[in-house]
Order: sequence, then C-alpha cells, then structure tokens
Amino acid sequence: MRKKLVHVGNSLALLIEKPVRRMMGFSPQLEVDVRFDGRRLIVEAVEASPSNTNERIPAADLVDDGPLPLAMILQAGAVAHELLERFELTPQYLEKLYPGCARPIRYVSWAKADYHLQSANAAERAVVRRMHVCWEQLVLGSSWVEAIAVALYAVPLPQQT
Repeated sequence: MRKKLVHVGNSLALLIEKPVRRMMGFSPQLEVDVRFDGRRLIVEAVEASPSNTNERIPAADLVDDGPLPLAMILQAGAVAHELLERFELTPQYLEKLYPGCARPIRYVSWAKADYHLQSANAAERAVVRRMHVCWEQLVLGSSWVEAIAVALYAVPLPQQT
C-alpha cells in the first residue's frame, strides 16, 4: 500500500485508515515502538501490561456469569501473556483453571483474539474470569496454589453431569 506523508505542525505524519487500525488493534492511546532498520520504518504496538492499566475490573464482574465487560476483553490477552511470561503458567496450572486445555500458548493466543471473547460461551467466559482472578492474586504476591484456589472459589468449575 502506498501512502503520502502529511504535515502536522513541523512534523510529518503517516495517516492510518480505520480498517487498517482495526486490523492492527491500533487506537489513539496505544503506545507504539517506532524504529528504523536502515531501509524501513517499523511501527509495532507495545505489549500492554494489565498491571499498568488504570481500568480496574469490579469484583462483581469477575464472578458474574454474563457477558464479559469490555475492560476484561481488552485486558485478557495481556493478562494471559503476563501469566505465561511473568508468572510462568505451566500446563498443570492451566489444566486446573481450564480443564481440557493443557497448552498455555494456545490459551494465550485465544485470549489475545478479542473477537473470540465477544462471542465466548459461558464456559469460556468463566475461564477468562478465572484467569483474571488468578492474575490479580499473583500480582498481590500469592503463590500459584493460593491463586488457583481463590480463582476456583470465585469462579467455580461447572458441575460434571
């Protein structure tokens, strides 16, 4: 795609149209990393840490079984990424929180695709809530065992029939 730069004050700007912004997940508040490799200008979104967000998820939304709040949908990918990278989410821990899914990277990829979360079924919404509760507990200094216990108490696994 060819683009023309436009003047904005004493600077030049590259305008990014809405379809491309949506596809890339760019918003006006998004922090980006811009670098030059000698030939190309590279613009990448900085991975947001849910720890740095100002929007706190109300406790009632963590245990509700209705639709996921927008803030939780937007944070789900960052929460999953932080659980994996910062807190070293293992297949054993994931299996306790999300029975039947023992591949952390698969969960992280799924959670980062917010379009999946908007149409998630009740079991998937419960998993997202459990992960968020678990992440909050780990940030507060709990061990994985304690965090999983709190998450399962707050958002129980469905009853087996």
